[in-house]
Formats: sequence, structure tokens, C-alpha cells
Amino acid sequence: MTDKLLSLFVNSINDYMKEGLAGVTKRLQDSAFGPELAATQLLKNTLNTTTNENIKSWFKHLMELSCDSQKHGKRFRARLALVSSWAVGLPLETAISIGAFVEMIQTASLVHDDVVDDADTRRGKSTVKNSMGNRFAVLTGDYILSIALSELSRINCSHLFSIFSSVVSQMTLGEAMELECIGNPNRELSHYFSSISLKTASLVSFSTYAPCIIANSEDKITENIKMFGLNLGILFQLVDDVLDFVGPDGKKVFKDIEQGLPTLPVLLLKREDIFSKPHDELMDMINQNSTLEKSLTIANDHFNKASHSLDAISNNIALEAISYFKDICLEIFERLPDHLKTTKKGVTL
Repeated sequence: MTDKLLSLFVNSINDYMKEGLAGVTKRLQDSAFGPELAATQLLKNTLNTTTNENIKSWFKHLMELSCDSQKHGKRFRARLALVSSWAVGLPLETAISIGAFVEMIQTASLVHDDVVDDADTRRGKSTVKNSMGNRFAVLTGDYILSIALSELSRINCSHLFSIFSSVVSQMTLGEAMELECIGNPNRELSHYFSSISLKTASLVSFSTYAPCIIANSEDKITENIKMFGLNLGILFQLVDDVLDFVGPDGKKVFKDIEQGLPTLPVLLLKREDIFSKPHDELMDMINQNSTLEKSLTIANDHFNKASHSLDAISNNIALEAISYFKDICLEIFERLPDHLKTTKKGVTL
């Protein structure tokens, strides 16, 4: 029996996930404070003096902000990375590094997004931008990005750096596409789906297929898990855009509308005056046109596409992993209020 197969029998997926998530959380906390020693040593060597206590205080403040920014959330991307790592037989330590890395990248992008979006709160808590201002928020995001790259270096796979570089480019291009259509209710649907595929789904997909790259998995496994992640990422964003109108899940309702962002529900209404409508009138239009239900029908199509990608490799990876993946997909719908959790059948676009 090979080491890979042995690891699948020795480590049940439940134990692997439990230990992996605990490891990711600890890594996120510990890594935020790791660079201080190197920084203070550099100053000591350069200036030939003990680091000023005021400087140390600011170091600590930056690190605490970085650490606090990573405490929240459901570890969605880390969980995907852990399931995929278990499925292809990676050691738990490697899986933890991948999980911590994708969580750090997501956090860094959100801290930067809050600057671009001028957001005061996220998940009901004050943003770094609101607490400390734009400059410190940008520095915090950059700092988290730096420790993420350090985490990536723990993994002995040179291919990942070039692949991840492409993912960052895709995320940036997707954000740029979103900015160029602010206030435009005539945005093309193809533009919308291209944007969310790049800015959201590319990192979700990377979380799922990065373990396959490290494990040198068969092309069939890697490609199907990659497509599973891509459709899962699109599904996640579609549900997120619906939540902008109804909550809950910690979202500020109508945030996208107030920023003039034409998301799928807005585009399906096809109204030139959409961004000038009072919120109650807007919700009346949305309800009359079943706009949210239509959006969720499209989301359900991507759920099915994601499921089909998994079914295509059901003979190649353990069924426990496929079941875990599908459960994570279904959890996305659980973020919705009860009246929207089951999409209406027969709704036509």
C-alpha cells in the first residue's frame, strides 16, 4: 500500500478536517506576529541600537490588526483546501499551509476592498479602514499579503507561485471590471459573469485545485476539481448578491445598490432608474418580478455544474471527499432567509 493510500485510511476525513481547521486558525494567529523579530533585528543591525519602544508599539499594533482581521469568517476557502488535500493524500501540515494561505489572501483582499468601497463595517464590525484610516488599512492588507507569501514558501512546490500570480492578476482584473461599470444598469450579463469569475471564483477554485498541483494528481482529477471550484465560486457570489437585498449573514442590506454596483438582481430588472429608487419601492419591483428567485435559479445551475464535475471523478477520489464538497455547496444556500432557500422551479429568464 502506498503512503498516499495509507494516509487515507489512517486519517479519517472528519479527524483531518478538525485538526486541519484548528491548525489553520493557530497558523493565522501565530504568523501575524512572526515577522517582528526579523524586523527589530534588522533595525538593531542597521542602527546598532535597541529598537525604540514607540516603534515596537506600532509594530505590535499593525500585527494585532492583522491578526484580528483574520479571526472572523467561516474558513470557507480553508475548508475546501483541506477536503481537497485529504482527497489527494497530502500530509496534514501541507494542508494547513494551503488553508492558511488562501485565508490570508482573502483577508488581505477584503481589507483592501474596504478602502476602495469606503466601507465602515464588515460582518457587523468596524473595518480597519474605519478604525485607522485608509493608509493604515492598505498597510495592514499589504502586511497580511506578505505573511501569506511566507506561508506559501513553506510548501515545496515551485509551480504554485506562478499559478498564484495568475490568480492575483485575475482577482485584480475582476475588481477593475466591476469598478468600470459602477452606476451602469445596462451592464452586459457576460461582463458581470466574467467579473465574478475573476474576482471571486478564481481564488475559490485555487483553494480546491492547489492540493492537486502539489500532489501531482491526474489531469482528470485536477481539471474537474478546478471546474468544481470555479462554479462553486460563482455560486457563492450569486448568493452573496441576493443577500444584499434581504440579508442576513452579517451583510449590510442595500450596500451594493448604494454603491451603484449592478449585480445580477439589478441587471435582471432592466430598469434605467434602478439606482435612484427608494429601497421600499425597489423591493416591491424585485418581489413583483421574482428577481431574487431568478437569480437563485441561475445559482442552482452552477450548483449542478459543480456537482457534475465531482460526479465525473467519483471513481477517482474517495466518496467522503465528494460528500464533504457537496455539503459545503449546500451550506451556501443556508445563508439565505428561509423563504428563499428553495429556488422556485419553472422560473424562466
